[in-house]
Amino acid sequence: MGRATRALWLVAACCAVPATASAQEGAGLRLAEPMAAAPIEAMQARESTFAMRSRFSLFAQAGLALSLRGPEPSPTFLPSMGVAFQLTEHLGLGVRSFRFGVMGSTAGQTSVQGGANVYLEPSVFVDPRVQLYAQLGVTVNGGTTWTDGSPFADVDLTVRAGVRFWVTDWMTIAVEAGFDLRLTEPSTPYSLEQGTLTPYIGLTVGFHF
Repeated sequence: MGRATRALWLVAACCAVPATASAQEGAGLRLAEPMAAAPIEAMQARESTFAMRSRFSLFAQAGLALSLRGPEPSPTFLPSMGVAFQLTEHLGLGVRSFRFGVMGSTAGQTSVQGGANVYLEPSVFVDPRVQLYAQLGVTVNGGTTWTDGSPFADVDLTVRAGVRFWVTDWMTIAVEAGFDLRLTEPSTPYSLEQGTLTPYIGLTVGFHF
């Protein structure tokens, strides 16, 4: 009985060695799978949009609007400031073109006016630091004439498209182009006619928080 028992133990040990080796190999494969997936997840995280990390942004813009009013087109320099909020990964909401000034006209009237533009911005990243975007919004310019105090308001459809380059995680430089389309009838002697198209090209510097 003693020899038979030792023989059974020997056979069991021989069978256990391959099984243990197979178990270790399987465990190694299971451990290797997360390790192989880790670089992919890291790359996806690296390519995730900076916009989702930056819910609030401040912008400074400078551009040229080509006025088609009159016998010859004339460029107008348009500086503006703006703020934007990232609603989702691919959609933002912004307000810009805070303007205030005094303007004269050939009709002899002077007006005090201001304006602002509200827009939605769909966007997509084609590279971790290159973002394509479009903007669709409405620009309202209003004020009052200096001479008789009559209020007025003009409304434009504003369309922009551009490329935003993320220089750092918190600073961007964008180049954009688009147009403004006058939607309302002229409210003053120097207002644009309804349907007037004003092309635009500009540069934007953004700071993201």
